[in-house]
Amino acid sequence: MPRDIWQWLFYPFYFVQEQTLVAEVKFKEIRFAVAYILIVILLGVIIYQYTSRRSLDQKNNLVHLSILRFLLPFYCSAYLIWLKGFSIYRYLMVLELITPVLIILIIAYIYPRKRTVFIISIAIFALIAPTVKPLDWWRIGWSDNYFGIDSQALKSYENSTIVMWGDEGTGYLVPHFPASTRFVRLRGNMGVSEGTLMRKNAEKFIAETTVGNLYILMTDFNSKSPELGEDLAKENLVIDFQNCQPFPSKIEKYHLCRLQKK
Repeated sequence: MPRDIWQWLFYPFYFVQEQTLVAEVKFKEIRFAVAYILIVILLGVIIYQYTSRRSLDQKNNLVHLSILRFLLPFYCSAYLIWLKGFSIYRYLMVLELITPVLIILIIAYIYPRKRTVFIISIAIFALIAPTVKPLDWWRIGWSDNYFGIDSQALKSYENSTIVMWGDEGTGYLVPHFPASTRFVRLRGNMGVSEGTLMRKNAEKFIAETTVGNLYILMTDFNSKSPELGEDLAKENLVIDFQNCQPFPSKIEKYHLCRLQKK
């Protein structure tokens, strides 16, 4: 939320520099400041036309005035609601998409000549393009393998049982393993408490799996949890840390470690 009167009045201009006023990560955005300036100029032109008794409905071959009359109040009111109610940048994305359209409409209203509109628009967007720094949420690029998992390297786990443990979402890994690989979970965020049917089935499958075909999927985080060892001890299992294989993905670095039965 704005912290003082100057931010309330000129918030878009604070986005011109890298900051974290309205987002968790740094970004730089000039489009709203440009739109702010043009809206002020447009209002000045309208006031001048009104006070000089010029028609506000003068013919304009480039702009449908009805569209501008709808878009401008919508844009301004939506911004004011956002300013007062949220001030979180991701909620402003719709206006971010509309802003270039509004910029062109305002220019075309003030200078209703194609060549002039074209030159001014090119100049403005040429200024905007290199100065904008969008929010970076560390997204990965599109590829044939979204998670970066080498399924061929997992062929050795055919007819094995892999134990999952912890609250982390790891279900996305399952389709990359051979169809004969069984997954069971001893601890999760739902449905695997002791005494439940799901837990009993997991214990049954573990008991039926021969030594050498039983593994646990671990991250660096849950490998340090004392509760992991306690849960495995209840099933008479212990981790063989000498037989662990790294299992990287674009989401997390995992290890598949062999489980030994006591």
